[in-house]
Amino acid sequence: MDKEQAKFILQARRPGGQDDADPEVIEALEMANQEQELQLWLDEEEEFDGVIVGRLKTLKAPDGLKDAILAGGKVTHPTPLWKQPAYLAVAACFAVLLTLTFLSMPSSAEPQPVDQFAVEYVAKLTKLSHKGNNLDELKRWLGDRPVQVPRGLVDVPMMGCCAGSYDGRTFRIICFKPNEDGLRPEIHLLVFDREDMPDMPEVQEALLGQHGDWASASWSEAGLSYVMVRVGKKESLKQLL
Repeated sequence: MDKEQAKFILQARRPGGQDDADPEVIEALEMANQEQELQLWLDEEEEFDGVIVGRLKTLKAPDGLKDAILAGGKVTHPTPLWKQPAYLAVAACFAVLLTLTFLSMPSSAEPQPVDQFAVEYVAKLTKLSHKGNNLDELKRWLGDRPVQVPRGLVDVPMMGCCAGSYDGRTFRIICFKPNEDGLRPEIHLLVFDREDMPDMPEVQEALLGQHGDWASASWSEAGLSYVMVRVGKKESLKQLL
């Protein structure tokens, strides 16, 4: 199986995990786990699928549709050419393409502030694409970017990392787990390309924010931009910089 075949199989994989016992799906997932580029593609594909599923769940069927379908099934008529299965399949494909195009169009509204986005994203985070506690290994998975871990996190155990997207801009997350009590002691470091976040201040002037029980710190350094979030007070993040 090559990379394109793996992508084709993973694109058809249902998000609920119903297909994960299939031998071809297992082989494609193992390939993604071993190849960084394929794993990043899969992360973004799963995130996009989640957006599509969420949007579709908000759609409501018209009143009386079920009764109309059942009533129509009781009457037999010659099937017009444009209603035959092959033509319906083509029409369905066009409908899906139009839906995906509409959903992927950039919004004219201002994007959510990145620190607020980071808090909400991390609060819902349930899995890591790459698990490990070796920073050099994680940096290779991150694409050998010059990641500067805040001085207060240098000796903190790492859990792993994953990828995400903010307003069309890809980012990576490194997760740390201090040896502290509490339900959510983890600290999450989102890493962006600096050109995607031109308004981020230098680390000496990091922006601190408080979002309910969550705190955030945002800054840029050495070609990258960062957002660090955790449950707690924002002062606890300032001490890590």
